[in-house]
Amino acid sequence: MKTIQTQSWLLLAAMLAGFILTNHSANAQTWTLTSAPSNNWTSVACSADGSVIVAASTNEIDVSTNAGATWQYRNVYDYLGWTSVAASSDGKHLVAALPFYQAYSPYYPPPSNLVFLSTNTGRSWFASGPPTNLYWYAVAASSDGGKLLAAAITWSNYNVYRSGSLFYSPDGGVLWSNCFPNLVSSSWTAATISSNGNVMAAVSSIGTNEYVFVSTNAAVSWFSNCFSTSLTQLQSSLACSADGSKLVLAASGNSIYISTNFGVNWSQTATPRPLWSHVVCSADGSRIIAVSNDGLVCGSVNGGATWNSLTNPYQYWVGIAASADASKLVMVSANPVSWSWHKYGYVFTYSAPATQVLNIALSGGNASLTWPWPSSDVVLQRSPSLASPNWTTLTNVPAVVNQLILPATNSNNFYRLATP
Repeated sequence: MKTIQTQSWLLLAAMLAGFILTNHSANAQTWTLTSAPSNNWTSVACSADGSVIVAASTNEIDVSTNAGATWQYRNVYDYLGWTSVAASSDGKHLVAALPFYQAYSPYYPPPSNLVFLSTNTGRSWFASGPPTNLYWYAVAASSDGGKLLAAAITWSNYNVYRSGSLFYSPDGGVLWSNCFPNLVSSSWTAATISSNGNVMAAVSSIGTNEYVFVSTNAAVSWFSNCFSTSLTQLQSSLACSADGSKLVLAASGNSIYISTNFGVNWSQTATPRPLWSHVVCSADGSRIIAVSNDGLVCGSVNGGATWNSLTNPYQYWVGIAASADASKLVMVSANPVSWSWHKYGYVFTYSAPATQVLNIALSGGNASLTWPWPSSDVVLQRSPSLASPNWTTLTNVPAVVNQLILPATNSNNFYRLATP
């Protein structure tokens, strides 16, 4: 067991009410504005360790191989309007999607396929995907990049109509198949896939109903859940644990929904507010982070049972990615004026500190013990003495994660954060 830090309850009890030992609060994360160019970012993905980051925008694709310290321009020709990117766990295999109407260039004719793949971290790309021009909106990749999902929304403009579709590739983009060839009026806005690619899920609007489709056998068969509230508002987002057993759904104007049995049953969580547009989760599904367009970020460290609003740079968030343990985050923002080409969006990263600090504050007769979120897997422990310590883990779950409020009436108690 590794002790992170201890704080003396006796010292706290001797303080006057309202005296704060430290001004570091549970939500005082340190976010880093990376050197990525200002842009209208649309999507972001990262490797399992968070070192490789790929960010897409309305203008270009940029890649970082050192957790956002430096960036390289790795666009595909001069195509514009990228909608979604995905990455394998090692960051070598990348997937990027274009909508049909944006596939143009002054130097190159539009390709027949608008899903692009890279096997060398974006240094070179090749066109893949189904042999039809669709408005591609979301892509997902298994941990080795061998199994892919590509989702397209329904789109019409200038007398051109494109129906939405969901396509699956079992071989890294060589062959693709339409998962639902008979659904001619479906619009697919989100997709996710498990580490081995056997479990996959996607959000679709069919007529006036909204569905989450799930497959547990690599697209051989599917089942669905119909949601009575509108989920598909071009802001739907899906995430899943590494084994696919835990699924997380977020949609603008709605709450966050959790499934712990491969999408068979869903439950609505009590997030601080319902307006969440993008969501990610850790490989084990315990940590969930959601962002909204109006600058809010919330997180859970217990699979959605409780939530914490997180202090952040307050941007118009349009995408989020996380390392496998969710200790490293990368978030992208955009210009809130959707039709504007001004480059007002940024790329921010966050890494949990190596040393977690337990803070104690006394206010109104209560003692508040807080520590940063997200953090390494730690537990709060208490001992009545340091001379003959008897550390016990506190099992009472606080109402807000990473915070415990107790009446300041006890004496001779000591607290620490420790890793099991």
